[in-house]
Amino acid sequence: MYQLVTIGGWRFLADDLTIISHDGTIHTNPNPIAVYPYNLKGLPEIKKNFLALQSFIGRFQWYLFQGLFGEKGATRRVSPVKLLGNSNIAKIGILEEVVSLVRWDQPNFEIRQTTIDELATCATSTILAEIRQFRYEYNAWNSIPGCDLFPKSWEIAKSTNQIFTEAFAGRKLSVLCIPQHASPSELYSALSKHLL
Repeated sequence: MYQLVTIGGWRFLADDLTIISHDGTIHTNPNPIAVYPYNLKGLPEIKKNFLALQSFIGRFQWYLFQGLFGEKGATRRVSPVKLLGNSNIAKIGILEEVVSLVRWDQPNFEIRQTTIDELATCATSTILAEIRQFRYEYNAWNSIPGCDLFPKSWEIAKSTNQIFTEAFAGRKLSVLCIPQHASPSELYSALSKHLL
């Protein structure tokens, strides 16, 4: 993602969860993004911005944990505006093409076409997994007779799937299968061949 913004000329909308309307309008999601050491390789300007946001102790801990636990051992959540700069943040976008990124156990990247139903089902499952921590609470409230404070689980799934189905209609849909140990640079190269 960092390379798409800094090298590819794209503008940031969201890290992994974005806000999408049924008509394919995409809204920015400025939630803090996870940064790992491997995200910063080959991106000196982004790394400089990132380290400048850390306190002395924060930088010390970053390098210590990276040294002790490797590339995935250190992580921070950072505002995308502070990390990438306001000029690299988009407020709104229009969905033109959907590429679902999935890991697989093969050594090469592979891109394949997919259907609206398959992609909407996968996207809906992702959303349901993200709200799982609230499932107990809203199911408890919904078990009270006459309490309609929250939607039922099946209502969330149904309406979410409908939004994705409508948003994906008429767009090119594909799945990019990513080798388990592919680096961010390798992913950027694969996406560049397909999208740029």
